[in-house]
Amino acid sequence: MLLNAVMCVWNEADIIESTVKHAFAQGCSNVFIIDNASTDRTVEIAVNSGARLADSFESKYFDETQKIARLNSVVKSYNEQSHEEYIWWLYLDADEFPNIDCRYRIVDFINSLDLSIRLIHGYLLHHVPTHPPYNVPGYHPADFMPIATKTTIEKIPLVRYDKGKQHLYSCGGAHTVDSAGESIPMIKGILDIHHFHYRRPEDSIARLKLLLKKNTDGSSRVDWMAARAPNVRKSETATSVYHCRYNQA
Repeated sequence: MLLNAVMCVWNEADIIESTVKHAFAQGCSNVFIIDNASTDRTVEIAVNSGARLADSFESKYFDETQKIARLNSVVKSYNEQSHEEYIWWLYLDADEFPNIDCRYRIVDFINSLDLSIRLIHGYLLHHVPTHPPYNVPGYHPADFMPIATKTTIEKIPLVRYDKGKQHLYSCGGAHTVDSAGESIPMIKGILDIHHFHYRRPEDSIARLKLLLKKNTDGSSRVDWMAARAPNVRKSETATSVYHCRYNQA
């Protein structure tokens, strides 16, 4: 059974090689990236690591709506052109390293499943940097950041598409799947999604500064959340969780 990975990337040069290598190590046949106008070597490093550039676009803000649309478009287009009857897709962020109990490759696990199962669910584990070197390009960041906290944040990053059936839309950063009302069997809680959103301080701070950099109209890349989702995940200061996190930089 075929397993592919797909991710949207933006200035991920410090970790993208490790992410691509991990996806291949989990049994992915292809790793596709969609680049949101990275200004560093993200695309070059990803392609040199074996990934394929499937799409690219520019946006004034971090545009979650466009990201979701492009991810689903790449997946749907590949599925329509493929002769495979069943294709699993792993939706990733560049700082995510999913695995199943550290004992199975994802591809081996999905090959053992009953054909009725088409969704696999898991929880994020947030890793924190505690001492240098924090992470080294090309290596699994857990080698340097083993301490993690398992969260209650849920994702459904593994989705199986069947030839001739409707497309299942992965939504909201792979947190949900829109099945248009169809009941899709799912295995819940088996996937550990190791999350490395903070890495070497100099890399993390440089990236956060880019997120906060003001455009000519005074807006920044993260202002999409406050502008487009004013009622989602509010803090006591009535700004988005993105602003609460990034304004610490």
